[in-house]
Amino acid sequence: MTSELLPPFLGKGPKLIDLSGDCRLQDPASYEAWYGKKAAPLEIIQQSVYGLTEWNAENVQYAPLIANPGCYPTAVLLSLLPLLKE
Repeated sequence: MTSELLPPFLGKGPKLIDLSGDCRLQDPASYEAWYGKKAAPLEIIQQSVYGLTEWNAENVQYAPLIANPGCYPTAVLLSLLPLLKE
């Protein structure tokens, strides 16, 4: 679990990006229902911001931990952005 490796590094250097999905959902009960495993500690989840910089630049800019969307959401979000801008 990535969330087990993150605590020593949070706030001590560059911004961290979690690709594992451990911090994508802010509600531990929802995470456990969807992923079928124990959620990350709440103190880690609360420091994370879900999203891509293209969609959530302001929040991502200040967060110490970014919960990166999975490959399908990323493809959909990046594909829709030019359409929405027009």
